[in-house]
Amino acid sequence: MRHVRPLCLLLVLVVLWQAVALLGLVNPMFLPSPAEVWDKARHLSREGRFLGDVAATLWRALAGFGLAFCLGAPGGLVVGASEKLFACFELPIDYFRSIPPVVAFPLALLLFGIGEASRIAVVAFGCLPILLVTVAAGVRSGPRLRRDVARCMGAGRLRLFWSVIVPGALPSIFVGTRVALSMAVIIAVVTEMLVGARFGLGGRVTAAQIAYDTPELYCDIIVVGLAGLAINKLCAALQARVVHWE
Repeated sequence: MRHVRPLCLLLVLVVLWQAVALLGLVNPMFLPSPAEVWDKARHLSREGRFLGDVAATLWRALAGFGLAFCLGAPGGLVVGASEKLFACFELPIDYFRSIPPVVAFPLALLLFGIGEASRIAVVAFGCLPILLVTVAAGVRSGPRLRRDVARCMGAGRLRLFWSVIVPGALPSIFVGTRVALSMAVIIAVVTEMLVGARFGLGGRVTAAQIAYDTPELYCDIIVVGLAGLAINKLCAALQARVVHWE
């Protein structure tokens, strides 16, 4: 029942979309019918390059996220566990979190050139503050009673960190991971649109816009949304298995 209602709502929206297209209420150049978009999607699915573009975008998003996670998750745990470090890094983290990642793209182009490295670096720059903030907040919001009990039972700093702090922060780590993954897909597509990438969904969106190929434009947008949704659902399923006590 939980999945039936969203599917029914989606079906209603598609029917309304088709009705608007059939009645000619909107110029077809701006709003093609769902049937046209579906036909375009079938045509694109038979093109090997389209699947390659999807893979290229996901690769850039996941590579940038992976780099940010390797730095942000351990950094957030350490910063959140120490009052002094948190006091030192709170302001810089909030500052960099306020900078839109796209603004840093020209700087990344100067540092890394026009290529994969600059796009991956911008994705990592956008995901890193999210992971740092959520993980550090998860550590600090954990029950202090558990830490006090562990100390009373003779747990050292290392044992306290791995046995109490890390498990307590796992829910926040997964929350930050899901938000950062969604942001990674968005940034990857936007950077591909800013500098016409040879491969990637962002480049296809730009090319479809220039050619006024609105069926492909809608198809590319839908695929981007589906990719982000699939990643989020996989992460949520993994969270349910790992953080089983939540």
